[in-house]
Amino acid sequence: AEKLLTKTLNDLATGGFIEPSKTSTGEYLTHWLTTIVATIRPSSHRRFSEVVNGRVIPKVGSVPLMSLSPMHIQELYAECMASGLSSSTVALYHNVLHRALDQAVKWQLILRNPCDAVDAPRETPPEMQTWNTEQARAFLAVAADDDLHALWLLAMHTGMRRGELLALRWQDVDLDRATAAVRRTLTRGTDGLAFGEPKSKAGRRSLALPDVCVNALR
Repeated sequence: AEKLLTKTLNDLATGGFIEPSKTSTGEYLTHWLTTIVATIRPSSHRRFSEVVNGRVIPKVGSVPLMSLSPMHIQELYAECMASGLSSSTVALYHNVLHRALDQAVKWQLILRNPCDAVDAPRETPPEMQTWNTEQARAFLAVAADDDLHALWLLAMHTGMRRGELLALRWQDVDLDRATAAVRRTLTRGTDGLAFGEPKSKAGRRSLALPDVCVNALR
């Protein structure tokens, strides 16, 4: 008791004292998700919600936020890996949880972020599988009579992302100059589909269109 008193007095004097709270980790994470809706892309919020509600809250949601320890988090990651989740997926869990608990530190709900003392799995991006020229030509030949033939051509020849293709408007296309401008993207959030800005400045770009795309769009 004397040691605790000495520590508490020291924390009060140095500004490091945080009054104990009965808020659970699950209650905090649920509240945190509501506060970041306007600060991130809808697709990111949907992914964060899936991480928090799918694995984190069922495992550590009942633990008081003040008592959440590195061991709790390390056990969560170990269970995720044992269930067959990839290291990349568990690394995503770590990034989301670390971000959420960083905010808890800023809000002075906890003194330190327990994720700082946890070894996150090393992210190993999967090897990309792509079609070769023959496979691409075979697909386009089969899709020649499809209503979305022009879309498949744009996807093949420009490398635009799905959300960029689905957000393309006629005003973004200049057939005379054979260019297409990427100005927005379509993403799926917790409330459904929504148009938004590209993720970065580099995402806003102009692409040259080959004749086969221009002809299909005409």
